[in-house]
Amino acid sequence: MVTAIDAALQIHELIKIKFTGNEEASAADLAPEIAQRTRSSVAQVIGKTLVVYRGRKKDPVIVLPKAKEKPKK
Repeated sequence: MVTAIDAALQIHELIKIKFTGNEEASAADLAPEIAQRTRSSVAQVIGKTLVVYRGRKKDPVIVLPKAKEKPKK
């Protein structure tokens, strides 16, 4: 499954992964491991659907703004 997700992320920067059936682990439970193993970021988890993002190094379609730095105290 990880290989298929990795391949899909090479083509599409943002993908949905739907978990069906009666799995022992939920999408939220599996999200951190999938993100780590595919070098992606979890964008959202809704019920049994996980959305992950991994930007392309060459010609990215989705460009995320840089996070604002928090002021130091």
